[in-house]
Amino acid sequence: MLDLDEPLSKQEKLRKYGSIVNDLSLGVLLFGVWSMIKSVALVFLRPEYVIEGYERETTSFMTFFISAWAVAIVFSVPLLIRLHIYMTSRKEVLYGKKKNSHIFLSIFMIIMDLYSIYVAFVSFDDPEFEIFDSISSVFVDLSSVMILFLLVFTLFKIRKLSSDVKEAGHE
Repeated sequence: MLDLDEPLSKQEKLRKYGSIVNDLSLGVLLFGVWSMIKSVALVFLRPEYVIEGYERETTSFMTFFISAWAVAIVFSVPLLIRLHIYMTSRKEVLYGKKKNSHIFLSIFMIIMDLYSIYVAFVSFDDPEFEIFDSISSVFVDLSSVMILFLLVFTLFKIRKLSSDVKEAGHE
């Protein structure tokens, strides 16, 4: 049984941080799925916000359909980035394959989420936007920023610990 007063060995810390990375990377992926669902719902429920020049009465179904799919494809890029972050983070923990792409993409997604928060704050003055949507978007983006930041921080801790364990093994 694990004594909570006893300090963890480096191997135990690696397992603990690996479990944390698995959970955080799953959170990153789920935020991507949520943003994709929200984006697709926005296209179909409020197309006038997304498709420029859209009017329900005059726009043909085919024009709407093609435009909606184009927007959905563009909105799927963050999901694909988050899927890459999820997969490569798990590979690093499970197999020790260290790539820097998921760390750079995590930092990129942090910047994009912070920009989204900025846009939400700027849009508070715009009468077209609903304040509840903007506030909920800010909280979702803040949560995403925190998860991504913790993921990057934990990955760096794992890299430091694994290099310490390798050095200790070669002595």
